[in-house]
Amino acid sequence: MKRNYKILLGFIAGAGAGLSIGYLTAPRSGKKTRKMIKSDLENTAKKVERNVQDKVSEIWSDLDDMVSNATDRSLQKKAERKAEELKEAIES
Repeated sequence: MKRNYKILLGFIAGAGAGLSIGYLTAPRSGKKTRKMIKSDLENTAKKVERNVQDKVSEIWSDLDDMVSNATDRSLQKKAERKAEELKEAIES
């Protein structure tokens, strides 16, 4: 999970740095530059949101598999508690 977080953070930082350099060196008026920045930031935010939603779906799928595959009742209860903790952590 930490690895995915680092990859996502690296993607965001790289995109921000690239956009900043590109905008600061582009020969455009301030109004056009601000409009492009806004558009690109909105697109980047949508991409990040999609990536996060995909990861959350993947985690939920994995948790569902863990719960359904638990044959021992005590293991199933542990998995359900862990799933609820992760659900609360994701939602907050």
